[in-house]
Amino acid sequence: MRGYSNRRAQIVPTRNWFYCWMCRLLLERVTTFCSWRNAIDGIPNAKLKIEFSERGGMSYSQFRAYLQWIRLQSQGNALFLKRDLDWSVIDTALIEAFGHRSRAGLQLADVVASSFYQAVDLKSDGTCRPHFAKALKPRMAFDSSKNIADFGVKAMPSPLWKAGLTDTQKEIFEFYGYRTER
Repeated sequence: MRGYSNRRAQIVPTRNWFYCWMCRLLLERVTTFCSWRNAIDGIPNAKLKIEFSERGGMSYSQFRAYLQWIRLQSQGNALFLKRDLDWSVIDTALIEAFGHRSRAGLQLADVVASSFYQAVDLKSDGTCRPHFAKALKPRMAFDSSKNIADFGVKAMPSPLWKAGLTDTQKEIFEFYGYRTER
């Protein structure tokens, strides 16, 4: 996302617009998955508990307000992005922040994020290390058509060719089903 700009996301009334926007992209998929699991498990009213790792400068009350702002856009059919959150599993009262070391789930999230970071971050010799991110494939969420691309793995910007990736960086996205050329 280096050098990428999203003017619409930047007008969000929060000082952490980029973090909020990234969380929104993630929650679009997570809430769809949780709603799907609720239907399979026969638990129609189960809510998603969203846990963040505490980090300096992040306002979780602002994130809650951001979600309310997105919900209003959703209700008014005014969303810019084609995908919406599944609001049936969202309860903003269930958003909390914890110390990183106190929650194993937060540490697991860091493992996944680090794996994908290593897969796209160019080393000084022009290589990336995609093997850790590839090893996660059996655990990746997929949509109703069994596609991981754009569901279990979300690439931005979209379409991906706009990112100007090197051939080495493209490897992980192609592995998960993305087209990286026009």
